[in-house]
Amino acid sequence: MFDFELGKIEGLEELKKRYPVLSAQVTQARLTEANEFLAYKVRENTPEGAGVPTHLKDQILTKTVKYGEAVSTFTHCPYGLPVEEGSRPHWPPWGAGSSLYVWVERKLGITGKDTKSVAFLIARSISKKGTKGIHMFERAWQDNHAKILSILDRIPDEIIRKL
Repeated sequence: MFDFELGKIEGLEELKKRYPVLSAQVTQARLTEANEFLAYKVRENTPEGAGVPTHLKDQILTKTVKYGEAVSTFTHCPYGLPVEEGSRPHWPPWGAGSSLYVWVERKLGITGKDTKSVAFLIARSISKKGTKGIHMFERAWQDNHAKILSILDRIPDEIIRKL
């Protein structure tokens, strides 16, 4: 859901040419740090649902390409994109055992035969209005862009310090 690449950092290209192994190790470590920080911020912005079977925030993952210059923060959850961007009107599953049904029980505290009725009413609303996006990935990047760049800007100094 979110990818960023290592941009131009003053002095890094020269250090990569002269000290490729050390530069790759330090770059990898700082990219991983930046990516994990971003994922932490995405998780902070992610609403906590009913957790069927797990919470969406528990499924925010990171990937740093080994010795590469790109990282990803993403989720494999099928409802991750609709939570991020919102959704068009549609009928979500709402019967017993569905995520919506469990959400009504756990988050709203409604049990018994009322659960099905409330789940139906919410599903009907979604069928007419869709859902609004939370934009947890987008907000995490916007709110923390400077911090992420400051982590990456430390790469050349760290390479030099380790020499």
